[in-house]
Amino acid sequence: MLFRSQRKDPDYYPMKVMNHLLGGSTLTGRLGLRLRDQLGLTYGVTSGFQSARGTGGREGYWVAGITLNRDNVDQALDEFRKVLDGFVPGGPQNPAGVTPEDVADARNALVGEQAGALPPGLKPAARSPYGG
Repeated sequence: MLFRSQRKDPDYYPMKVMNHLLGGSTLTGRLGLRLRDQLGLTYGVTSGFQSARGTGGREGYWVAGITLNRDNVDQALDEFRKVLDGFVPGGPQNPAGVTPEDVADARNALVGEQAGALPPGLKPAARSPYGG
Protein backbone atom coordinates (compact mmCIF):
# COMPACT_ATOMS: atom_id res chain seq x y z
CA MET A 1 0.00 0.00 0.00
CA LEU A 2 1.41 3.37 -0.98
CA PHE A 3 1.38 6.39 1.28
CA ARG A 4 1.42 10.02 0.26
CA SER A 5 4.82 11.45 1.05
CA GLN A 6 4.34 15.15 0.52
CA ARG A 7 4.38 17.43 3.53
CA LYS A 8 1.11 19.05 2.50
CA ASP A 9 -0.69 15.69 2.76
CA PRO A 10 -2.71 15.54 6.02
CA ASP A 11 -1.26 12.11 6.86
CA TYR A 12 2.40 13.09 6.41
CA TYR A 13 3.15 14.26 9.97
CA PRO A 14 1.06 11.58 11.70
CA MET A 15 3.01 8.99 9.67
CA LYS A 16 6.30 10.56 10.80
CA VAL A 17 5.13 10.28 14.43
CA MET A 18 4.06 6.65 13.87
CA ASN A 19 7.44 5.83 12.35
CA HIS A 20 9.28 7.45 15.26
CA LEU A 21 7.27 5.37 17.73
CA LEU A 22 7.98 2.13 15.88
CA GLY A 23 11.54 2.34 14.64
CA GLY A 24 12.65 5.88 13.99
CA SER A 25 15.29 5.28 16.66
CA THR A 26 16.86 1.96 17.64
CA LEU A 27 17.20 3.22 21.18
CA THR A 28 13.67 4.54 21.75
CA GLY A 29 11.42 2.97 19.11
CA ARG A 30 9.23 0.05 20.12
CA LEU A 31 10.96 -2.27 17.67
CA GLY A 32 14.40 -1.53 19.09
CA LEU A 33 13.24 -1.68 22.70
CA ARG A 34 11.65 -5.09 22.18
CA LEU A 35 13.99 -6.78 19.71
CA ARG A 36 17.28 -5.30 20.91
CA ASP A 37 16.97 -4.31 24.54
CA GLN A 38 14.47 -6.85 25.89
CA LEU A 39 15.20 -9.93 23.77
CA GLY A 40 18.75 -9.34 22.52
CA LEU A 41 17.82 -10.55 19.02
CA THR A 42 19.27 -7.71 17.00
CA TYR A 43 22.15 -5.27 16.86
CA GLY A 44 19.84 -2.55 15.61
CA VAL A 45 16.45 -1.77 14.11
CA THR A 46 15.53 1.19 11.97
CA SER A 47 12.55 2.26 9.93
CA GLY A 48 11.56 5.03 7.60
CA PHE A 49 9.88 5.92 4.36
CA GLN A 50 11.15 5.05 0.89
CA SER A 51 9.85 6.83 -2.18
CA ALA A 52 8.27 4.63 -4.83
CA ARG A 53 9.77 4.71 -8.29
CA GLY A 54 7.92 6.69 -10.89
CA THR A 55 6.01 8.85 -8.42
CA GLY A 56 8.37 11.81 -8.30
CA GLY A 57 8.69 11.35 -4.53
CA ARG A 58 4.96 11.84 -4.01
CA GLU A 59 4.28 8.26 -2.88
CA GLY A 60 6.25 5.57 -1.13
CA TYR A 61 6.40 2.73 1.35
CA TRP A 62 7.16 2.34 5.04
CA VAL A 63 10.22 0.09 5.39
CA ALA A 64 12.08 -1.40 8.33
CA GLY A 65 15.51 -2.96 8.59
CA ILE A 66 16.90 -5.32 11.20
CA THR A 67 20.57 -6.21 11.67
CA LEU A 68 20.80 -9.62 13.31
CA ASN A 69 22.38 -13.02 13.50
CA ARG A 70 20.76 -15.36 10.97
CA ASP A 71 19.92 -17.79 13.79
CA ASN A 72 17.49 -15.17 15.17
CA VAL A 73 15.54 -14.44 11.97
CA ASP A 74 12.37 -16.43 12.73
CA GLN A 75 12.03 -15.27 16.32
CA ALA A 76 12.83 -11.66 15.36
CA LEU A 77 10.16 -11.66 12.63
CA ASP A 78 7.59 -13.11 15.05
CA GLU A 79 8.39 -10.44 17.63
CA PHE A 80 8.41 -7.75 14.93
CA ARG A 81 4.83 -8.69 14.02
CA LYS A 82 3.81 -8.63 17.69
CA VAL A 83 5.16 -5.08 18.05
CA LEU A 84 3.15 -4.01 14.99
CA ASP A 85 0.06 -5.71 16.42
CA GLY A 86 0.62 -3.71 19.59
CA PHE A 87 -0.22 -0.55 17.72
CA VAL A 88 -3.82 -1.68 17.49
CA PRO A 89 -5.87 -0.81 20.59
CA GLY A 90 -7.04 -3.97 22.31
CA GLY A 91 -4.32 -6.07 20.72
CA PRO A 92 -2.74 -8.83 22.80
CA GLN A 93 0.63 -7.09 23.12
CA ASN A 94 -0.63 -3.67 24.13
CA PRO A 95 -4.26 -3.32 25.21
CA ALA A 96 -4.05 0.47 25.04
CA GLY A 97 -2.44 0.62 21.58
CA VAL A 98 -0.72 3.95 21.14
CA THR A 99 -1.54 6.32 23.97
CA PRO A 100 -1.80 10.11 23.78
CA GLU A 101 1.34 10.23 25.94
CA ASP A 102 3.20 8.08 23.39
CA VAL A 103 2.20 10.48 20.62
CA ALA A 104 3.19 13.54 22.65
CA ASP A 105 6.61 12.07 23.45
CA ALA A 106 7.28 11.20 19.80
CA ARG A 107 6.05 14.59 18.61
CA ASN A 108 8.30 16.38 21.10
CA ALA A 109 11.30 14.29 20.03
CA LEU A 110 10.67 15.08 16.37
CA VAL A 111 10.28 18.80 17.07
CA GLY A 112 13.56 18.68 19.00
CA GLU A 113 15.30 16.99 16.06
CA GLN A 114 14.04 19.71 13.73
CA ALA A 115 15.19 22.48 16.06
CA GLY A 116 18.62 20.87 16.41
CA ALA A 117 19.02 20.76 12.64
CA LEU A 118 18.54 24.51 12.18
CA PRO A 119 21.54 26.67 11.29
CA PRO A 120 22.83 28.94 14.07
CA GLY A 121 20.68 32.01 14.57
CA LEU A 122 17.43 30.49 13.25
CA LYS A 123 14.61 29.61 15.61
CA PRO A 124 11.93 26.93 15.19
CA ALA A 125 8.51 27.97 13.97
CA ALA A 126 6.05 29.06 16.64
CA ARG A 127 3.71 26.22 15.62
CA SER A 128 5.02 22.75 14.91
CA PRO A 129 3.70 20.78 11.94
CA TYR A 130 3.53 17.83 14.35
CA GLY A 131 0.78 19.57 16.31
CA GLY A 132 0.68 20.35 19.98
